[in-house]
Amino acid sequence: MAYLNEAIVRALHQPEVAKLVTDGGSEVVANSSEAFAAQLRQDIDRWSRIVKLSGAKAD
Repeated sequence: MAYLNEAIVRALHQPEVAKLVTDGGSEVVANSSEAFAAQLRQDIDRWSRIVKLSGAKAD
């Protein structure tokens, strides 16, 4: 897993790759897999609360 993360970080530091990411409307964030996992947990917590409050249901 660490090897894959390192390869992705190296790719994201390439100007051509970074441009593709930003042109697609995303933000380039090249951090550790631990930092990504922590951010993902925060996002899931935040959005699950928002969905519950909205009353949205999956069909």
